[in-house]
Amino acid sequence: MLHNRREKRINKEYLAGRAVHYCLDHALRITEGQVKEGGRANQTNLHTVFEAVVGAVYRDKDYEYAKDFVLRTCV
Repeated sequence: MLHNRREKRINKEYLAGRAVHYCLDHALRITEGQVKEGGRANQTNLHTVFEAVVGAVYRDKDYEYAKDFVLRTCV
């Protein structure tokens, strides 16, 4: 159980890092208050925006294209 939690946390941290690498933190639409509170650096916001991009790629193309996108951006 603890291993699964740790693994999920690491995955979220990794995805958040990929979001920053691809400047998705600048694409976040957040309130001025959230900006002042560091919302652009929030791990949850960052990994969520990366997952949203992957989902958009999947919806726009197909599974294989999305899989290739993930492999290109995460590996």
